[in-house]
Amino acid sequence: MTNAITLCLPSFWVYIIQCKNGNFYTGYTVDLHKRYQLHIAGKGAKYTRSFPPHFLAYVCPIYGNKQQAMQLENFIKKMNKKGKKTLIIDPPSLQWSESI
Repeated sequence: MTNAITLCLPSFWVYIIQCKNGNFYTGYTVDLHKRYQLHIAGKGAKYTRSFPPHFLAYVCPIYGNKQQAMQLENFIKKMNKKGKKTLIIDPPSLQWSESI
């Protein structure tokens, strides 16, 4: 009998980067480490080329499909700065469902 461990890895990641100017950048990706390294190298999004990342402030694994990742990304992008800070400090405070 073989003991096997099955890992359930997320399909996508939704993340928030706090930039050096104090603002937030929100995105989604399949490979979080690679995407963050691109942002740091100035080869990520146009915004993070102009306003370099300070640190990765929030990460949410998505175990669904690309559409779900894009919906959550869009939901977070529509939040004001105070809402994003609250989410970063208290992730369970996120009030989101796929139907939004």
